[in-house]
Amino acid sequence: RDFFDGRYNIGYWTWELSKCPVTAQQSFKYPDELWAPSEFIRATFASATDLPVIHMPLAVFKPPFKLKPRGYFGLPPTGFIFLAAFDLSSYIERKNPFGMIEAFRRAFPNADQDQVWLVLKFIGHEQQPGEIDRLRQAARQIKNLILIDTWFSSDETWALLDCADAYFSLHRSEGFGRCLAEAMLLNKPVIATGYSGSNDFVRPDTALPIKYKLVSVPLTAYPDAEWQVWADPDLDDAAAALVKIYRDVELRESIATAGCNFIKTHYNKEAVGNRYKKRLQEIRLLNN
Repeated sequence: RDFFDGRYNIGYWTWELSKCPVTAQQSFKYPDELWAPSEFIRATFASATDLPVIHMPLAVFKPPFKLKPRGYFGLPPTGFIFLAAFDLSSYIERKNPFGMIEAFRRAFPNADQDQVWLVLKFIGHEQQPGEIDRLRQAARQIKNLILIDTWFSSDETWALLDCADAYFSLHRSEGFGRCLAEAMLLNKPVIATGYSGSNDFVRPDTALPIKYKLVSVPLTAYPDAEWQVWADPDLDDAAAALVKIYRDVELRESIATAGCNFIKTHYNKEAVGNRYKKRLQEIRLLNN
């Protein structure tokens, strides 16, 4: 407690569900205000405290990276690739890869003939060995699904994203949605659940948001899940969106361009840094 005395303290925490957990509320006695990386998190925390809670997004920028051919990642040299990336230790039910697999199956029952692929890049299988078995079993039952469970460097991760034609996420809830924002920055069209923190930039004019209904979070699916809800994406809507992006070149390009411009404009380091600077000046922690 002595560490916080005599200081102006700002709490900047992430969370991925719509209700603030009691465990987080116990920490609200230490900061003087809270910052939130998305409007979704801001609203979540604001409902549980009288402290100022301010939307302060994260910066999204592209580091220098070396382009790599698809073959480097074991991907087909031609054809259309939908990419999804996630961490199994970040709660597989939240990331919902099995929903993505089913939506892809519905969209492309003849995926091999259409030359379209779903690539699931994931880490964390060491902590969740049973989940990778489920994914591998699903992969055996669907055409043109590729699983990549290798740890990549940042350079390799960006190069893989560059190899994709579109990015796909049927998450049930996100605090921010960095992978989606980075895909947009690389001018990739994004299909994603229209719910939670990623809604700050996954909008009808910048992406293809997928319809959903809210359902209760299973108690074993996420910490502090009691009384929580998250999205159950509409798999038929997702399948239709996959087909649209695959077949409609004009739509694909317009969505990708709009998404890229939105991230470049609102999430660049200067725009985000100026937002932080302005707030620090308002609370007299930084000179004008």
